[in-house]
Amino acid sequence: MDIFTLLKNLFCNERIDWISEIEDNQIQPFVIQKWLSMSSKTIQYAKWLDKYTFHLPPKMYLMLAWSIIPKQTKPPFIRYIKKKDEDDSMYEVWLKIRKALELSDNDFKYSEKRLRKYIEENKIDVFRSLGISKKVWRKHKLDFKEISVGEKRRGKSGLELWGM
Repeated sequence: MDIFTLLKNLFCNERIDWISEIEDNQIQPFVIQKWLSMSSKTIQYAKWLDKYTFHLPPKMYLMLAWSIIPKQTKPPFIRYIKKKDEDDSMYEVWLKIRKALELSDNDFKYSEKRLRKYIEENKIDVFRSLGISKKVWRKHKLDFKEISVGEKRRGKSGLELWGM
């Protein structure tokens, strides 16, 4: 029995006798786990079943999975989970900002637009203060020598700041 037929029975078959017809070597709990975790509707079941994946015999695992998954008229369409596109040039910057500001995932998600706007306006100052590597400076087409120029600019005080 292939994995798709097994999953179809797992989601749709209301009788348990189909499990006894399958041989143990045809059941691979870790593959079932993978497919269950790829659906947003069944991910909570996959998390719960995870602790039994390697500790139960394959048929017992399959019976447990069958018993907790709600039955449907047809199996769900499961897409492969795709990795979110990360902006590689900003990855190191985001890591350092999140660490410096102690931002959780949700906090970062809601403030990312404002942070990005601020960084674009003050890129050299932000990169300097966070200690971003030369490689990232080059990706953003910035001159790494701006670190020392910026420090001289900050060193001005009083009327020198206003150009007098």
